[in-house]
Amino acid sequence: MLRPVERQSRTRQGAIVTTGHQLVHESSGLPVTPSAPELRRAGIVLVHPRPRDPRDADMSQSFRDALAAAAFSPGSRVQVLPDPSEPHDPEAVGIWSGDASLRLGWVPNVPAADLSRRLRAGEVRIGVALNEGCALDGTRLGIEVLIAPPEVVARLGAALL
Repeated sequence: MLRPVERQSRTRQGAIVTTGHQLVHESSGLPVTPSAPELRRAGIVLVHPRPRDPRDADMSQSFRDALAAAAFSPGSRVQVLPDPSEPHDPEAVGIWSGDASLRLGWVPNVPAADLSRRLRAGEVRIGVALNEGCALDGTRLGIEVLIAPPEVVARLGAALL
């Protein structure tokens, strides 16, 4: 189940405001963690896209530039595409804008391996930007993406899109 979220938290980087939607347990209303077994059983992956190599200044800058784009605002559909041409990781999965014109970054390695196999086997997955974390000045610092089969996204309904 999805519920709207708007909260402020403190991290080492300072205050972060999270807005958008959050996946919660229907029975308790508590947030679902990305590693929850019920997500895996339903074919759902929750990820925070990242640059391929955060130590590479050019790559990190292009990630920040893409992250600021409206194409990655909460509720936006995103493309989830295998990227076998990635020289360091043949199971890499990229997160792209809905029209596939702008790559944000990649799915972290652990969920990417399984997700890449599923996508290459022809399984369809839909990606939706669930929420965003922003600095107090409005700079988007990250997003959470839900990746799921079309029927799961349809069940989550209008709250998502």
